[in-house]
Amino acid sequence: MKKFLAGIIVILMAFSMIGCASTGRIIENASLKTKVVMTDPVFLSVTPKAKTCIVKVSNTSDLKGVMLAPVLRDRLIKGGFTIVDDTNKANYIVQANITSFTARSDSAAKDVSIAGTIMAGTAGAALASNNADVIPFAIAGAIFGNVGGAILGSVFSVDYVQGTVDLQIQEKADSLVKGSIKTEARQGSSTTLSTEQTYQSEFQTYRTKFMISAHRTNINLEEAVAEITNKLADQIAGVFL
Repeated sequence: MKKFLAGIIVILMAFSMIGCASTGRIIENASLKTKVVMTDPVFLSVTPKAKTCIVKVSNTSDLKGVMLAPVLRDRLIKGGFTIVDDTNKANYIVQANITSFTARSDSAAKDVSIAGTIMAGTAGAALASNNADVIPFAIAGAIFGNVGGAILGSVFSVDYVQGTVDLQIQEKADSLVKGSIKTEARQGSSTTLSTEQTYQSEFQTYRTKFMISAHRTNINLEEAVAEITNKLADQIAGVFL
């Protein structure tokens, strides 16, 4: 009976310590969490205008196939807009660029390897006690802690998706808009070439940026991108409300 109870105690300790090391973080991130934040607010003119709009979306990130353009068009149409292709017929031009989209993972391997080390320590203490009843189970617990921990760490990870999206909205103004474009190009380490171009336009230009993120245990990338895309389209369309 003593042998049996000793074995049960050591093995249960192995299970509990591995679980305590990483289970909390895994459970905490079990559901998908996404965030879309506009860095600077955009305030359009309150002068009533016909809701005609051009939508252009580009993607210079590493992640291709982000369906922002059709989703954004759908949101604007539901908001009463007519999508056009001719700038002469458009009162608004919405341009977005998916600048970056990256993914990374934080494996649970580190946590469970620590638990495995604790298991080994437990076994070492049992061995040091020179108790013949406990030694076989202590060794089994140490092996389980290290091998089982490695397996668990390779199965579970908290995955993160982060990115930025640049947004430009051009709104047709009641009168011509005058502006200038300044460029500073470096030539070597000590020379800078500065140029400036003045222009007149029918459109007033507004620019802002969105910071986007998502995380979940063993994330489904397609699901995360779809939810972020929907939130992003909602926020862009919300500028016109």
